[in-house]
Amino acid sequence: MTSKKKKSRSSSRRRKRQRSVSRDSTVILSSSSSSPSPPRSSTNKRAIATENGDFEVEKVVIDSFDSYYHILMEYLDEEHWLATETVAPLLSLQHEHCKCVFLQLEDANESFPNRPYVESIFDDIILMHLAAAYYVSKKKYYTAYNLQHLIVNTFSKELLNKEKDSNWYLPLLGVFCSDLRILAKKSEEYDRELDKEPYLEDVANVIMSLYRTCVADSRPDLRATKKVAIIPMTVELFRVYFDINKMALLKPLIRSVEILNASFITLMSLSDLVAYNYFLGKKAIFDGDMQTGKFFFI
Repeated sequence: MTSKKKKSRSSSRRRKRQRSVSRDSTVILSSSSSSPSPPRSSTNKRAIATENGDFEVEKVVIDSFDSYYHILMEYLDEEHWLATETVAPLLSLQHEHCKCVFLQLEDANESFPNRPYVESIFDDIILMHLAAAYYVSKKKYYTAYNLQHLIVNTFSKELLNKEKDSNWYLPLLGVFCSDLRILAKKSEEYDRELDKEPYLEDVANVIMSLYRTCVADSRPDLRATKKVAIIPMTVELFRVYFDINKMALLKPLIRSVEILNASFITLMSLSDLVAYNYFLGKKAIFDGDMQTGKFFFI
């Protein structure tokens, strides 16, 4: 009887340890909004949009490279704004999935050569992202920065400049630019000896090039125009220009937002709205306009 109790306690401890390891090595993804999104299944069925064009999202568990890869590719294959927005965090270096050892892959192409979407541009982006996550885990920020630079360039060349009549992929743009800016700051702090050029100056130029592409789009259709990315890009440029102390460059950015059609403002996320108003208040205080600054901070 005693030995059975001991065995029971021992197996219970093993199960607890196994559950603990499982939690540490998995990621649960769910929609950040109440909008419906496509259900996912292991049979790779095509998700079906609801009548109003929204998607239903159920919680999905990522516990391997295969589950991560298939979830990302299935959602991106929908070519739908909300589907892209749902999985955009899975391509961010700030997201918890980057802490999973099974996703920190220096060369996923070597480890997983038989990927089903190998011809997709997103296959390349995913592999570069996981390699960047690997180098961040090794604190090799300069190498990760160069990979992130390549991700942004690939996105710009293959999607932003080629997909003329759609904008479903734009939720990724802010994620990629934010990671590029953060890695630039890390590189300046830890890897300055590898490159003496100012990293953040380079980031400003890259984001400004993307910003100009979005501003120049004259399409009125909200499902096609790239102007919907102006505000997230403006927020990223605000962050960079404050960091490099180029306050004079903020004025044309603010004017561009002020002349935007009201319909674009309604698409602004709460986080972008808060960040935009924060930087407006910060600039007003910098200019000595305490009353305006107080208005934005209250």
